[in-house]
Amino acid sequence: MCAEATGASCTLSALPVSEVQPPTCSASAGKISSDGRTEIDFCGDDAPGIAVQVVGGSGNSTGYISVDADGLIRSTSFGIPDELNVCCGFTTTFYVFWSDGTVPEFDTNVTDIDSSDCIALSNPITITASRGTQGACCKASVTSFTIADDGATSRTITVGDGQSNEFETTTTSAGDNATYIVTDSDGNITAVSDNGIYNFENATPGQCNIYLLVFDGVLNFAPQEGRNISQLVGQCFVLSDPIIITKETVITPDPDNPPIVNGIPTMGEWLLISFALILMIFGTVAMKEYVVWVPKKN
Repeated sequence: MCAEATGASCTLSALPVSEVQPPTCSASAGKISSDGRTEIDFCGDDAPGIAVQVVGGSGNSTGYISVDADGLIRSTSFGIPDELNVCCGFTTTFYVFWSDGTVPEFDTNVTDIDSSDCIALSNPITITASRGTQGACCKASVTSFTIADDGATSRTITVGDGQSNEFETTTTSAGDNATYIVTDSDGNITAVSDNGIYNFENATPGQCNIYLLVFDGVLNFAPQEGRNISQLVGQCFVLSDPIIITKETVITPDPDNPPIVNGIPTMGEWLLISFALILMIFGTVAMKEYVVWVPKKN
């Protein structure tokens, strides 16, 4: 320090300056999941939240943040969570943070947080809380759908012969509603029924498919004759694999051209063949007799 003196000059010597070292950041990131999953869809109608597990990570303070679809921070909470709550019908992404002082600020984009902030972020975990008949709240399912009497998923029948070919289907399924749909081979709906009993005796020959449609709630685009099965729309529905029906027409025998079964003529066919041979033999003999006895002309 320089004392004041009239007419005296004073020169200040340089003072030593201590080099300021930036604080060492000890924050390190851990991982968050729910039984190993990082993308979860659960039914919010059944539970308010979902259990999560956090492994590793260190820092003087910890907490978790939620971000919107653009990555902007919308909430900050302190402490390591053991359950995350999501409002029904929404999808939310969470991160766990570890910090040595600085706390992630509201409206900051997570992509702007780096090591210079001394904040370490976990991996993201995205949770969807479905409701009503959406997502995980949809209980519709079809485990099996077969023909009742033999458990098959295909059958060939004869139509137009006057004989009933009625059969019934059986299923293992779950859902509030069930509808049986018949389509042609291109998926165009030809019939809709609330039971699984069928008789195609008067149907047109060709192939058709039978489906079981199980759904909860309502269908935005319900099955109707004339529509294609690919146009079904709804929040919660399951369509079974098809039962394939091949419809063959009855074959009327031609008496002038009798069929041969397995390459071996039937008894009736043998009689017809024998009769034809007899006619051929007698015709040949008669022709010879005619040739022998007809007198020559002079």
